[in-house]
Parts: sequence; C-alpha cells; structure tokens
Amino acid sequence: MDGRLIKKKPVYVHREFPEHEWKRDIDGNIDEFAMEYAFHNGPVCKRCGYTFCMHCRPHGWDKKPCIINESHCPNCNHIVISEFNFCSNCGQAIDWSSLNE
Repeated sequence: MDGRLIKKKPVYVHREFPEHEWKRDIDGNIDEFAMEYAFHNGPVCKRCGYTFCMHCRPHGWDKKPCIINESHCPNCNHIVISEFNFCSNCGQAIDWSSLNE
C-alpha cells in the first residue's frame, strides 16, 4: 500500500512581517497598477497578496503587518488548500479533521 494514502495532518505555517513587500515596476518603484480591475488599481504584496484600490481606499498604505497563514503538505511541503483531500503536488492524503476541533 502506498504510504501517501494514509492521511496525515497538514503542517500549519504562520509568518508575520512588519510591512508588505510590494511588487515593483522595471524602474524599482512600487507598481501602483499591479492590481487592475475596471476603474480600480493599486499595489499588490508579493508575499501575502494584500491589495487595495488607491482611489477607493487612499489610506490603504497604512502600516499593517504582512501576515501569512498557510497549510503545507507533510510529505513534500507544497502549499495545500483545505478544499482538497490530497496534495496536488505529490498525492499525499491530507487529514483536515484538526480544523473542526
């Protein structure tokens, strides 16, 4: 029997950074058009994906920490999503029961 079929709990990773790591343009400036949707545009954090519209929320630049919460496969360390029962990278069965405890 393949050992990956035995369910294992994911490895939870919580990381915090004091500030966001904004995507930058070719000149090294923060890319204020990294997020574009209809008439909305703004920067995007490369680490956590945080974004905001500079027009709708001009105070989106406020100093908020960059927080990342991820679940990783216990077999290959690939990021796994709670909607899936298997790792999309290696096929390891994932035990999500700890989410309900």
